[in-house]
Amino acid sequence: MAKEESFVLNPELSKKSEQFLKELKSEMNYKSDLSGGDIRFDWLDKFEFALQYIDNIVARPKVELIKQEDIVKIDKARNTGVATVKHLAKNAHFIDAIEEETGDVKPSKLLIERTEETFNVYENRFIFTLIYQMQMFTLKKEDALDNLKIQDDKSLEYVASTKSNKEKINVELKLTAHDLSKDNDSLNKEIASAKKRIRRIKEFISIWQMSEMYVELLSIGIDHVTSPLRKTNMILRNPNFQQAVVLWDFLQMYNDKEIDKNKNKDDDGDDILKSILDDAFLMNHYVMDAAPLSRKEQKEVLAEYAVVMIHNQLNRIIKLLLDSKIKVSDQEILDMILNQIKKERTKKKIDKAELKNQFKSEMEEYLAKTQRML
Repeated sequence: MAKEESFVLNPELSKKSEQFLKELKSEMNYKSDLSGGDIRFDWLDKFEFALQYIDNIVARPKVELIKQEDIVKIDKARNTGVATVKHLAKNAHFIDAIEEETGDVKPSKLLIERTEETFNVYENRFIFTLIYQMQMFTLKKEDALDNLKIQDDKSLEYVASTKSNKEKINVELKLTAHDLSKDNDSLNKEIASAKKRIRRIKEFISIWQMSEMYVELLSIGIDHVTSPLRKTNMILRNPNFQQAVVLWDFLQMYNDKEIDKNKNKDDDGDDILKSILDDAFLMNHYVMDAAPLSRKEQKEVLAEYAVVMIHNQLNRIIKLLLDSKIKVSDQEILDMILNQIKKERTKKKIDKAELKNQFKSEMEEYLAKTQRML
């Protein structure tokens, strides 16, 4: 029966491990190229729901009456009024002559007022800007679907060096992963459906851009509206504008969150992830340290290393749980450890029993053969 070693933390080995990690300098780089699998279609629901409301606004846009003043020659003057007389009184140089007998004034030019309708109001500029944003967003999404390539490639690189006693130890690690899944029928059907829905949205946008309101605002080169929106009475109370605002807010939020359409990521990693790799480097060093030894010596050395590893990993696990604000009691942690110990001990008992039964069976078979030979 093998001699059981005491479960004692070797202070010298523990100090050596602490020095290993203290002197350690490491870098981690993670890259992912993920496209296709994360394509989103939720925006289509938002667009389609808002179509009818925006169509109602474009069909009956807000119109404002504005007064225009022009100075024209007398033969082109129409609809003169009080403003015309006041202007002429202040601008006598426009008077050519005054009839002496009648006192009639003969001006060369007169100021006239005319009233015109305009679509250049804030509410219409808001809808104009929203339509433009919808068009740009839709074209972007359509282009993404046309050039979609289903792939999921990931790579992790880790480089580290440290000192232990008089040794300088280096490690270089590279992990790669590539998605082997080829079952994209469901996604392809969803993409085909999305393209059909996009065509319908583009038809609405095209009709809106031919409307009188849109054409006028485009011709005068208005400035686009920007967030935050001005909450006019119409924007606040009109049901059509309320839904237009919902779509506006969705687009602003969507664009802010969607930094990269394919979710490509290139990350140097955070301290937690890198520290886990640092610990793995330390354990690999344990293996290298024990490799030249005999089987018996390896077991003895690794047993001592195991105690240090348990100490280090328990510290890390508890810190990670607390930092992550996971609700776990001291007893739950102890129960988890105890259950694992019981599981391993039961497994060893079963393994020994199976080995004993197998030996007994083979021995009985051997004795039976011997009896037959005699």
